[in-house]
Amino acid sequence: MKLHTDISKRCTNCGKEVWPALATAIIVAITRNNGHEILLVQSKSFKKNYLGLVAGFVETGETLEECVRRE
Repeated sequence: MKLHTDISKRCTNCGKEVWPALATAIIVAITRNNGHEILLVQSKSFKKNYLGLVAGFVETGETLEECVRRE
């Protein structure tokens, strides 16, 4: 393998370009009332009745704002 771009490599035998697997994630605190209130969410994957901040993985081609809205 030989570096092809800043983040991809190209196989010197077959020419195949390889990109790293990325898992971009976000966690945000959404507030109102001048920071005195914060949005907490409840996930179906939580085993108990826990609340947490909005968080999740950013999908390919998605903006951070779109990810927050979706999550």
